[in-house]
Amino acid sequence: MSTCAIIPPNTFSMAPYSGVWSKMLAAHLLRRTTLGPTQAQIDAAFSDGVDLAVESILQSSILTDEPVTWHPGETVAPQGETWVDKFMTPDPLLEDQVNAARQKSLFSWTAGRMNKEQLGAANITEKMVFFWQNHFGIQQVRDDRLNYNYFKTLEANAIGNFKTVVESITINGAMMKFLDTASNTKWSPNENYSRELLELYSIGKGLQTGPGDYSNYTEDDILSGARILTGWKVRENMSSTANPYIEFEPNHHDTDPKQLSYHFNNMILFNDDENEYKNFIDAIFSKEETAYHICRKLYRYFVSTELTEQIEATVIDTMAQTMISNNYEIRPVLAQLFKSEHFYDSTIIGSHLKAPYEFIFSMLNPTLSFPSHNEEGNNVIWNILYNAASVMDQNWYVAPSVAGWPAYYVKPGYMQLWLNSATIDRRFWLVSLLTEHSTGISDDVTGTVYSFKIDALAFVDQLQTPSDGVAVIEQMCNLFFARPLLQTKKDRLLNILSDFLPAFEWTLQYNEYLSNTHDPVLREPVKQRVEAVLSEIFKLPEFQSC
Repeated sequence: MSTCAIIPPNTFSMAPYSGVWSKMLAAHLLRRTTLGPTQAQIDAAFSDGVDLAVESILQSSILTDEPVTWHPGETVAPQGETWVDKFMTPDPLLEDQVNAARQKSLFSWTAGRMNKEQLGAANITEKMVFFWQNHFGIQQVRDDRLNYNYFKTLEANAIGNFKTVVESITINGAMMKFLDTASNTKWSPNENYSRELLELYSIGKGLQTGPGDYSNYTEDDILSGARILTGWKVRENMSSTANPYIEFEPNHHDTDPKQLSYHFNNMILFNDDENEYKNFIDAIFSKEETAYHICRKLYRYFVSTELTEQIEATVIDTMAQTMISNNYEIRPVLAQLFKSEHFYDSTIIGSHLKAPYEFIFSMLNPTLSFPSHNEEGNNVIWNILYNAASVMDQNWYVAPSVAGWPAYYVKPGYMQLWLNSATIDRRFWLVSLLTEHSTGISDDVTGTVYSFKIDALAFVDQLQTPSDGVAVIEQMCNLFFARPLLQTKKDRLLNILSDFLPAFEWTLQYNEYLSNTHDPVLREPVKQRVEAVLSEIFKLPEFQSC
């Protein structure tokens, strides 16, 4: 099934790309940085040229919308209003019901944001928010107000400063509850967050060099970090507090000096109460390996999982030094990467296996498919899409471990881990649901049925020359595939479009439909032909990669 065999790059140069800028390269940039570009977005990126296209993608995009109540299980926030600033419920018997309603709302809101990428200019924010969720892997905590705040913390820092996002996530309520910082006291220091801060979230563990000693820190550093982080609390009275908040409790904080190891120049951190954790993070970020660690993860996420010695010595080293010289700002590093000759190497294009969310929205967004029901109906559909990704092994709010999803770090499979007999079957099931089936999606409480599938006619009508079958297939291939498709496969797609008749039959059929677009006798055969082509495209191995 996979098309992602690793081939060594032809160039490792991080110099600015100076070759011919094509629509294929513009599409490559957008496929790696967004969740499925539209033709209009590709055309705009091509027209802009590489420099302007990259700068446009890296513009900050903070949305102000909030998840709203749409599920009848919510008994506190009125229908159609947000619940993120509302208390839970004073009735303990209703707590599970309200939690379930808010969870559905949060999930549908998250999927809806990904789907709304098609409505504006191409932007990297949603891809970066998931990058941080994978980097700071947590599992959903019980209070979804905290989960929402966690998302907004990641969004606010999506392409900002790495050190700032580490500081922010350290005292984020969802993270504090997940890794027990909220119960960390001077009498019983908890090492969970301190360990992951060093091992995963900042400097990285490296190889073990001795008992309790790793390349970048020691077990004693973990214990010192735990003591530094004592005293922080999450205040969360479920039935009366409108918003959970974070508070520092001085009486629970260890005020004795903390000795760091030789990895941090034997630094001693003295008591600084609520600012002491920042001093610890300062010590971590004084070491260059912190920049190298995050740059490796950015490279694996956006470019390739293959980190050879040559890539380390050229690409990663250049990225890390750019990060250090820019005081750990993310944007300059990404700009350098996306403008580089290496990023547009022919071996990189089409080598990345799509994660479930990339797969789902690279069907919906390029085809301008967006639910158009009432508030409840749209959210029911987005909730189904969220759950579809979950059964393909990518549940946004439930990372498999603190290290994130195995596809981003487990050798030698990496991205290949997204595909197995079960997840391929689920991908194909979703393709059929979105292209072929006429049945709707039912709300699990009200039983209301909402229809949703790709609007094949709206999609084909906006192509450049929709009456020309050969041109239709060519435009679809350019939109959906990272590399040129074999002619034999294009011929098969054309046969499906023309119902295995000569190609001019499509032209006749389409023009008849145009003569009376409301006549179902003329309309349905055209619609079914396009749906059949899209179904075939989305099941091809070549579509699974970008």
